[in-house]
Amino acid sequence: MQLVAELRSALRTQADAPARVAVVNEDLWVSALPISGVGVVNGFFYDPPLRFWRDLDPEGKLEAVYNRYQFMQIKLASELMAPGDFQISSPRMDAVTLSVQPERFDFRKLHANFVLANLQDAALLKGNAHLELVQTDGANWTLFRVRAGGT
Repeated sequence: MQLVAELRSALRTQADAPARVAVVNEDLWVSALPISGVGVVNGFFYDPPLRFWRDLDPEGKLEAVYNRYQFMQIKLASELMAPGDFQISSPRMDAVTLSVQPERFDFRKLHANFVLANLQDAALLKGNAHLELVQTDGANWTLFRVRAGGT
């Protein structure tokens, strides 16, 4: 399995380090990208990625929710109100969902270089000051770079 050339080219990092992609709302992409050699932040974990979750939940208040074998999903949740820009939940025993407020969430918290979204979700992410539009195919996917510094 190979990526389309446009996406493969767009996933280059400044330091030529391997790209780490946060995939929003597209479970098939979460599985397909690693097969084509792209590192993803979210996916299947036999051991919970505790460091990842502790970066988001430093006091460990939600450890009972994410301390499990899991399929980690990232979903957009426009309804999340300030001050919280994310929520951690478990819709079923083998899944953990990180719901993020699309306009406010700081994707640097995920240690990702890029965010990959479908066109509908990309429209919600375009207002996020922590993201910069890199490329889209205009039909299926949109790729954003996570801004390294401030907004």
